[in-house]
Amino acid sequence: DHADTVAVTEIFDLDPQPNILTRVSQRCVVGEGEKTAIGQLNISGERPMRFIVRGLGPSLEGFGIVNALQDPYLEVFRGPDLLFTSEDPMWSEIDKNRALNIAHRLGMSKPYPNDATLFLSLTPGTYSFFLKSKSRGSGIGLLEVYQVPNEILEHSEP
Repeated sequence: DHADTVAVTEIFDLDPQPNILTRVSQRCVVGEGEKTAIGQLNISGERPMRFIVRGLGPSLEGFGIVNALQDPYLEVFRGPDLLFTSEDPMWSEIDKNRALNIAHRLGMSKPYPNDATLFLSLTPGTYSFFLKSKSRGSGIGLLEVYQVPNEILEHSEP
């Protein structure tokens, strides 16, 4: 029974160059098992590309979303290999602040402290992004993947 499932997928092409995807977002009920939100991205070319990946929950309440996911958690996979999580100790406060600064420069809404945000440099290949609840709870979440243009990086703090 999937009567309580909500899913919205959006694709925006804001770049005047052909075949450039700049943002993908998906709003859905997030929970355990089959209710994990999963997004996938295929990167072509020969050079790494940079992305902001966000898992939103608490900040959605400011937009009138009832039953928002309270503790979003992100996992990034390449094939079967787990590469990053939003709780990885390798993410310093400097990395988190840089991700938030870049997100702001891209015009994204300010996330709440419990929302998950990652700034990633990814080599060509196929990646999967999982949005889950840290506490194994459930609620409405938003999974977003933004490509970061080079001109934004040139004006962000190292």
